[in-house]
Amino acid sequence: MIKLAIVNLISSKLWPYLLIVLATFFAPIKTVMTAVIVLMLIDFICGIIAAKKRGDKITSNKMKDSVIKLFLYQLAIFCAHLITVYFIKGIPFVNIVAGLIGCTEMLSIFENISNVTGINFIKHIKDAIITNLNRKNDRN
Repeated sequence: MIKLAIVNLISSKLWPYLLIVLATFFAPIKTVMTAVIVLMLIDFICGIIAAKKRGDKITSNKMKDSVIKLFLYQLAIFCAHLITVYFIKGIPFVNIVAGLIGCTEMLSIFENISNVTGINFIKHIKDAIITNLNRKNDRN
């Protein structure tokens, strides 16, 4: 009887407040979390295209790994936000963590594009960055 009363209290009275608290807490990082999801979706699509081109079998296990990775990436961003808000306010941990995740996903996307097109996409980008940096250094 007491368990039922507690469940009813939680389900009817506290959930709206809990959702408001969570929404308020996540509001500053929703754009970052969304950007990571978008990058993961692009990587997922490129990965499927690359796997089909290679003739690899696409299994639910591989898709499950993507779901787990999505959850873990979001958890990492959430933890970075906790640290920034409650422990070390001066360091943008969310940006650092999201930047690392974004670079990892971007590299994976470029690898998949290279596999599909046969063009070493990563090498072309690396060469363009080096050329740009060299031009910048020559001006100084």
